[in-house]
Amino acid sequence: MRQHNCPILIAVGFGLILVARTASAGAIQLTGNVENDFPIEPGNGIVVIVDNPDSFGNPSPGDVAQHASLSGTTGWNIKDLRLAYDDSADRMSFGLNFWGIAGDADGDGRPGQLSAPLGKDRPSLGGLESIVVALDLNLDGTPDVIAGVPANKPSTGKGTDHFTVAQYKQSPAGMAFSFGDTLTEHLGALAFDPSAEHPDFQFTIDNFMQFDGLVPEDGFIVSAFAGAPDDVIAGEDYISSTRIAFPGREQGGSGDPVVPEPSTVLAWALMAGGAVAYRVRTRSRQPL
Repeated sequence: MRQHNCPILIAVGFGLILVARTASAGAIQLTGNVENDFPIEPGNGIVVIVDNPDSFGNPSPGDVAQHASLSGTTGWNIKDLRLAYDDSADRMSFGLNFWGIAGDADGDGRPGQLSAPLGKDRPSLGGLESIVVALDLNLDGTPDVIAGVPANKPSTGKGTDHFTVAQYKQSPAGMAFSFGDTLTEHLGALAFDPSAEHPDFQFTIDNFMQFDGLVPEDGFIVSAFAGAPDDVIAGEDYISSTRIAFPGREQGGSGDPVVPEPSTVLAWALMAGGAVAYRVRTRSRQPL
């Protein structure tokens, strides 16, 4: 039986744990608009990690540096990350919600067309442009799986914008360069090449419960990155490590949901029935 209790925010050394005791979200119809496709509604099983919240817990865009000449918000600026698990298909859907169009480095609403007097804005997340999500499945502090569009593009295409799901192979250059061997059995798909019609970054990972090292009762840790090292006109954005309890799991048939240790409860949080975690930034953001 699925549980429909409120989520709990728990303090740990690296930040917040989100324990989301929600139902399976079921199949998500991806249209390229995260807020429409992953709505925060009572009992729908969608988890939201808010990036750079203001004093009211709402996302705010002022955490990514960008050149003063840009008229809009850079397409590297993440608003939130949303996850939804379809139990019947064993598929996890991810939606990175952006303030502008994902990957539109100069924020002019036209990915791949540079309006600024300097810099780079490549089409279809080309060159070193990258948007990725990393998963630490065994909770050892190092990701095991990485999904998205890598900076070091393969010589042959692997789907829309070179999207892939791969083993995490740590690189000193960062997450965007940390793609190892493709995990074919888990390879879902990138829903769209981000555009004005499909502004966000949405993808799926298949056979999610079959990942080696994943213990559903313990949950997993998710992080994300968006940016390019050479676009000149804007900085990068991150969602730092956030632990999520797998939805609907029970312990030993007792019917009681599992709360990972440590169990110091900071607050009960419920936003329109959806589970919400807030990432607090400490690094400074200065205009370029």
